[in-house]
Amino acid sequence: MMKHILSLCVLLMVCSVFAEPPASTVQSKPQSEQFIPKALLSQVAQGNGEVAYFIGNMFKQGLQNDLQNIPQDKDLAQHWFLKSAELGYVHGMYETGLMLYRDKQWESAKKWLNQAAEAGYGEAFYRLAYYSVYGLADVKVDCKQAYRDFYKAKKRGVKSAYNDWAWMLATQPDEGCRNGHKALKIMAELESTYGRGRMPWAMIDTKAAVLAEIADYNGAIELQSWVVAGYCGISVSDKDDFSQLMDDYNQRSEDDQVRGCDGYVERLQRYSQRQPWREIMAMNDDK
Repeated sequence: MMKHILSLCVLLMVCSVFAEPPASTVQSKPQSEQFIPKALLSQVAQGNGEVAYFIGNMFKQGLQNDLQNIPQDKDLAQHWFLKSAELGYVHGMYETGLMLYRDKQWESAKKWLNQAAEAGYGEAFYRLAYYSVYGLADVKVDCKQAYRDFYKAKKRGVKSAYNDWAWMLATQPDEGCRNGHKALKIMAELESTYGRGRMPWAMIDTKAAVLAEIADYNGAIELQSWVVAGYCGISVSDKDDFSQLMDDYNQRSEDDQVRGCDGYVERLQRYSQRQPWREIMAMNDDK
């Protein structure tokens, strides 16, 4: 795919040299066609879904250089991703489903995510797992089905699927959804994908929760202390008692607090009390 995208970029640059600039930049809602070289529009008209996806991506990200000025426009991006999806291009199917998902149009999103998954698109399986986690679009809440979808995404190299599957296996209140040793194995596989590099802090946080689930509290405290120090900037190396850590953190000003650190700090305090973390999965904008 990368080779094709590079070819499209070259084509865009060449076409932009000969493209006429917009008559006016002061207008209410410009039509997308005025920003797109006719050669690309012609390819879409001939059924090229990859080109439609490329156009959608330009509007999603915006493009500004000496040759071309394409505004960032979510609605136009969605229009061209949908065109790409309707032409059968799997990346267009996924992007259409993802944008509808983030707009909370669950049923419409599921249609395109299912089609992308049927074509083997890993991220689509990852997103579909959350239908079973949260019970979206009247899908039954079912951790086992979510795990099956995470597994399919994991097989296709989606790192978030490793992490979220392990997190649920370690932290779900329902005992039937938990399996700490399986979670540990998944985290070992995830770590191996980073080689000598460090996993993101959120994934180290997950590993700490997994260690707590299998009662390795010393290991959990060590990892969580690293997260709290490295991500939150809170040194805990000189502390033997973490019981007041959350209260101390909450006394910080809002400007001095880091997004997500309240959870990281609270988990460290929990592990120091020799307790695992339990969390009911709640929908948030990040998902």
